[in-house]
Amino acid sequence: MLISKHIVISGIFVLLFSILVNLPILISLVIFLSSVLIDFDHYLFFVWRKRDISLRNAYKYYIEAPKGKEGKPGMMIFHTAEFFIFVLFLSFANTLFLFVLMGMVIHIIIDIFGMILDEDQRIFSFTLYMIRSLVHPERYK
Repeated sequence: MLISKHIVISGIFVLLFSILVNLPILISLVIFLSSVLIDFDHYLFFVWRKRDISLRNAYKYYIEAPKGKEGKPGMMIFHTAEFFIFVLFLSFANTLFLFVLMGMVIHIIIDIFGMILDEDQRIFSFTLYMIRSLVHPERYK
């Protein structure tokens, strides 16, 4: 899903949620930023795959490329169950990470709805990605 859609949908959700439960502005900002900045892994994937650090080229890559252009699913590390578990463990040390986790969950829910509408498929587990890459190495280069 486009980053602009994540910004709008997350912004509306976080604003309504913040008003409903009377969250401080800084906490609301943490939830909102974590729900948007989780997509930084898409940029990292682009840099790794294309060896290009241009933010503009990364944006074009994801906007203009037809689905499955390269035929290889990518692993978006910040979108994985393992990363969520890592942030959950960090939340035991500092409650700020609990709000980061809330933002990440909002993001994933938006992604799942987008995947349903677009009939897209994505793997949300690094472990599963590695297992599938061993079974089908031609698809996961």
